[in-house]
Amino acid sequence: MKLCISHAWEDKEQATRIAELCSELGVKHYLDERCDWLLQALRPLSEESTNLLVIVSQHTDATWWLPFHMGRASERKVPIWAYLVEPGNELPGFLRDTICFEGLPQMRDHIKLSKLACSENAEALAPGPNQPTGSSQQ
Repeated sequence: MKLCISHAWEDKEQATRIAELCSELGVKHYLDERCDWLLQALRPLSEESTNLLVIVSQHTDATWWLPFHMGRASERKVPIWAYLVEPGNELPGFLRDTICFEGLPQMRDHIKLSKLACSENAEALAPGPNQPTGSSQQ
C-alpha cells in the first residue's frame, strides 16, 4: 500500500498527523513537505500510489490540485478515501461515494484491515511448495 495524502496547505498539521500514523503502521506514503505546488500536483503521478486520501475541510474548495489528484486516481482506478477534519460535516458531492474517516482511530483500523487483506491476497497468489514459480530449471 502506498498512500498519497492530498490536502490544502491550511490543513498541513492534520496531513502531518496522518503521515505520522502511516509511518507508525509501516505504510508508505507521499506528503509534500516543501510547499512546492508543482511537485504537489505531479509527484503522486510518478509515485504510483495505490490509494489517495483527500483531507476535507473548509479549505478544500480552494485547492486546484485536489480535483487533479482525484481525476488521476479515477483514471488509474485507485481507491479514493476522504478524511474529515471537522467530524460530522458533510462530504462534498464528488466524494460521497468514498470511504470516509472521521478521526485517526477510525483510519488506523481501516488501514490495518487493508494491509491484512493485501497480505492475505499476496499469500493466496504466491505459488505453493508444489507449484512452479515461473523460472525454468535445466
